[in-house]
Amino acid sequence: MPSPIPARTAVIAALFCAAFAQANVATGAVFGSHMVLQREAPIPVFGTATNGETVTVTLGTQSKTTTAANGSWRVNLDAMPAGGPYTMTIKGANTVTYTDVMVGEVWHCAGQSNMDTRMNYSEYDFAADISKANHPLLRYITMRQPGQTIKWQNVSPSTVGAMTATGYYFGRNLLDNLDGVAVGIVNTSVGGTVIKTWLDPATVAATSDLAGDAEAGGMYKSWIKPVEGFGIRGTIYLQGENDASSSALTPAYNRRLEALIKGWRKTWKMPNMPFIVVGLCHKGALQTAAGDASNQASVREAQRQVTDTMANSILSVAVDLGSTTTWHYPQKPQLGARLGALVRGWIHGQTGFVYLSPRPADCYFRGSTIVVPWDVRGGKLSLTGGNAPTGFAVAGSDGKWSWATASLKGDTVFLTSSISRPTQVRYAWANNPIRNLVGSQGLPATPFQSPIASGPTASITHSTPLVPALGARMIGNALVVSATGGFADITVVDAMGRPILSLRDADLSSDLRLRLPGSGLRTVIVKERNGSIRTDKVVTP
Repeated sequence: MPSPIPARTAVIAALFCAAFAQANVATGAVFGSHMVLQREAPIPVFGTATNGETVTVTLGTQSKTTTAANGSWRVNLDAMPAGGPYTMTIKGANTVTYTDVMVGEVWHCAGQSNMDTRMNYSEYDFAADISKANHPLLRYITMRQPGQTIKWQNVSPSTVGAMTATGYYFGRNLLDNLDGVAVGIVNTSVGGTVIKTWLDPATVAATSDLAGDAEAGGMYKSWIKPVEGFGIRGTIYLQGENDASSSALTPAYNRRLEALIKGWRKTWKMPNMPFIVVGLCHKGALQTAAGDASNQASVREAQRQVTDTMANSILSVAVDLGSTTTWHYPQKPQLGARLGALVRGWIHGQTGFVYLSPRPADCYFRGSTIVVPWDVRGGKLSLTGGNAPTGFAVAGSDGKWSWATASLKGDTVFLTSSISRPTQVRYAWANNPIRNLVGSQGLPATPFQSPIASGPTASITHSTPLVPALGARMIGNALVVSATGGFADITVVDAMGRPILSLRDADLSSDLRLRLPGSGLRTVIVKERNGSIRTDKVVTP
């Protein structure tokens, strides 16, 4: 047994250790050499230090100083344009230095296995792409790398194998189309997880049915908390497979997703954070019956409803991607390109392509016919096969579903059925649904379930148009346009002039009804078949 340390020596050792501890200024784990910082926005830098210690952060030509309190510190550097490489130093009693720092576009990629699975995953065959992955301006950090040190990596054939495959193809699409701007991917995804585990602690604490649930918030604490507040452009969330595997979890998915988006925006202090939800893929045998029960379809519907109603959130439909045997669908290159196009169109305003799937604009009766106009997002609706739309089913109040007979004119689907009084419509509602409607760029039409509204002229006197040029009215969030004859195309734009709905070759032999997403002042633009254009203004409540 070793002899005891003399008291004097012990005191000296303790003082030495205390002094040494005071020197350890450090940043959060998400910071490091080769990182990408978000351009054109304040750049948050944060970490730990001894209380009262002065900390100075320098990046390029600017420096900011703060004082540590409660063991932590934070500065917000001024916004910078894309550029680099820079050196960042964090100086307190000691100095931390990060090199090869770029300023560019940063996206947080989160979710479960279809976001987590990597380029070298055994079920994929991306060897050719791995061998050609020389992209020094594409960088990533993964907050889940078993047995490895967490650090930023420049993408190369030797490093890309451990990168999220979805994130790689998404990031490469941005890199190829943003004029040399560096792209950073922050990956915080873990396979086999359910949505309640990704809720932030404050949201869990405020959710009554999660009281005492040991799982709730667990993944957030482990993988999101270390990157919380890091400067990002937005979040891509790909999750829901495990919730769809349990009938006990599926009913809560709608409110869980809404709570997650609100909670993450609050923890990031970004109330308008762009949030992309990747819709659930398909898995299983192809649908045969109109009334198939489907948890997968229920999750897709929750994703649609949340992104239709929450500002600055958007759905990337992925029902066309999948497998009959595994959740880990191999179409990651297609998904990455789809997400890249979405970001380039939605965030960066690039034009010349359609980047969103058609979505149902309403569902209502015109006589005995059910009318489903589609918002085609600047493109057009078409069929991938056959002469008529497939995958539409209707049900009456008894909840018994049967296939509907469908026809397509322009961007409007017309349905008839043997059911005497149908009350609901579904499209592409199954684990692996029958469907053949697509928009431009081959983007799949959005699956949905909807009640059937009464005709578009009902209660028309309840609201008044601001400009009587078209006789446009709002009934709740539904726009009604009176058909005086000859209408061709309809576009609705928001107060900033951004299109929020488009319908080509509108069938306006009678009045048309369209649900408008969001709220506020809208301009309705109608192009007549003779080429003339008429406009009207309405307010969505």
